[in-house]
Amino acid sequence: MKSIIFLIFCLGAYFISNAQTSDTIPIKNGYLQVSFISPISTAWKNSINRYYHFSLNLVYGRTGGVQGVEMGFINQTLGRVNGWQTGAVNIVNGKFNGVQVGVLMNVNKSNTNGLQLSGLWTHNQGNFSGFQFSWFGNTTWGDVYGAQLSHLWNHSNKSLYGIQFALGPNTAKHHAYGIQFSATMNYAGYNHKGIQFAFLANYVGGRSQGFQISPLNIALKGAGNQIGVINYTDSATRFQGGLINIARRSGAFQIGLINYSGDNTVAPIGLVNIVKKGYNKLEIWGGELQSFNIALKTGGRNVYSILNVGINPFTPNFFWTTGWGVGGHIPVYKRLYVDLDNITSLVHINEAFSIGKGKNTFLNQTRFMAGISVHKRVAIFLGPVVNFLFSDNNQLIDGKNGIDLAPTFRTGYGKVNDYQFAIWPGIGGGIRFF
Repeated sequence: MKSIIFLIFCLGAYFISNAQTSDTIPIKNGYLQVSFISPISTAWKNSINRYYHFSLNLVYGRTGGVQGVEMGFINQTLGRVNGWQTGAVNIVNGKFNGVQVGVLMNVNKSNTNGLQLSGLWTHNQGNFSGFQFSWFGNTTWGDVYGAQLSHLWNHSNKSLYGIQFALGPNTAKHHAYGIQFSATMNYAGYNHKGIQFAFLANYVGGRSQGFQISPLNIALKGAGNQIGVINYTDSATRFQGGLINIARRSGAFQIGLINYSGDNTVAPIGLVNIVKKGYNKLEIWGGELQSFNIALKTGGRNVYSILNVGINPFTPNFFWTTGWGVGGHIPVYKRLYVDLDNITSLVHINEAFSIGKGKNTFLNQTRFMAGISVHKRVAIFLGPVVNFLFSDNNQLIDGKNGIDLAPTFRTGYGKVNDYQFAIWPGIGGGIRFF
């Protein structure tokens, strides 16, 4: 079986390389031709000079064109085909319009419009408009207008306007406008507009307008939206969401573990934000609950993330906090500014880490801090704080065992399921560096 398939491919390559086109031969109309092995046919050598309404090729047949139906083992048409063509191998040198079914492969050297189905491979050297389905792959040297579906590979040597769906890679050497869905990777050499979805990687050599969704997303000259594990672009205009987000220039919204941007207009929300000329500040501050806090603020010019560590060594029950939050910086006038922060912390009581049933205690603090710069790299700030403490450790709220963290002037308390909570106003202030 393998040897037969190999022989068919070799014969196909030979016929393609040596075939004439309809531009070099006179064409007449015909109705019916039957061939065994060309030129052994009902029309003998004249079969290549005629268009037929019905063509039957028992082994290999060559005609000038088909205006109707052609069936056979190996079909080769030097001119146009308008209608239906079915065979193990179909080879068309002229334009094709209609339905083409190849048990093994379809090879068209000019433009194709319609439906192409093959068991192994479909190849077009011109433009394609319509629907292609091949078990292994579809390749088009021109533009694709429509859909390409395969297991192994879909490729447009120019641009895609439509859909590519494959288990293997989808590639468009120039632009890709539409949807690329792959179990491995999608590639667009220039620009992309639409959706790229892959289980491994998406790549755009130019600008991507739309969505890239995969573990690794790359858009060299700009991206609209990227969702993955690692996202990279020269310029992000809308959104990046992943563990690592990189945008050399960005006015986007970034959510990730590590965010990088070369533009301080970015709005990053992450554990670590690296922003060129961004809001990178270190604060030492205190309040009535945590006497000492160190907060690291990293982000864009107006939006930043906060890492905070606090401690109160003056209570009978030692506790410390580790927290994360987000904030916004609002310049008011010259050296005056306002920071709006929200920090959620895990409270560790009488041990290094208090985590587990009956030990989970959280503190949410919303801060409104007004500050003034007393030096180029130093500022002082002060403002109100709204504290919200909730815990599944009942002793923290009722204070029966002396572990009541919330102050006696708290303004409210309650219970939701296994968690009790307390809310009270406070005050905070400190000094900011850098």
